[in-house]
Amino acid sequence: MVMIDCRRMKEIDRMVNDLVKGIIKRQEKAMKEEGEAIKKDLLGILLEFNQKESNQSQGNHNKNKNVGLIMNEVIDDCKFFYFGGQAITASLLAFTMMLLGKHTDWQACTREEVLQVFEDQKPKFGGLSHLKIATMILFKVLRLYPSVACQDRLAAKDMKVGDFLPILILHHDEDLWGSDAKEFKPERFSEGILKARKGIPYYILVVWMGCSKLHWKKSSPCWRLR
Repeated sequence: MVMIDCRRMKEIDRMVNDLVKGIIKRQEKAMKEEGEAIKKDLLGILLEFNQKESNQSQGNHNKNKNVGLIMNEVIDDCKFFYFGGQAITASLLAFTMMLLGKHTDWQACTREEVLQVFEDQKPKFGGLSHLKIATMILFKVLRLYPSVACQDRLAAKDMKVGDFLPILILHHDEDLWGSDAKEFKPERFSEGILKARKGIPYYILVVWMGCSKLHWKKSSPCWRLR
């Protein structure tokens, strides 16, 4: 594996931060000086909230200088929105379309399920929990083609458990998943992720496993199948 030079990585990080910071500054300038209405996108909502928190703090003569988000926190949130919400979701959808194009039987089943749940209506948030087949397929795609190949971990205290998590290798390991580990079998997740691997959910690491568990689970990519 070719490792990028640390200096190059720092340079890329600085360039991304400067780019995002410039976008934030332009939005703040438009809001304060030009009187432009706040755009109802994620950045606009974030800056609106931050501005309200700061104004409320000043009105209450709050001595706490940490009220609201600092610039670095806003930059980190914007990077998270893009890389976590756009690039990763785009990768998931691309591989899903590729596999459904190859496995037309599952494509037909998924399309029928989506039409049964939503009929001719625009997909709504409440109906996503009823898309069992679509959920199985998304789990399967994320196992075969995880959006990231590995991820770093930061321990709360000094410890040594290895340098990284080999997500792609874990997802294709026949000792963990059986001899059919590389086959497209969404039915593996018919009873949910907990029972897919004997009650051990962390054998499938789809980007991260936190409070929300899966970043895509509450989105609605299945409307593309209609």
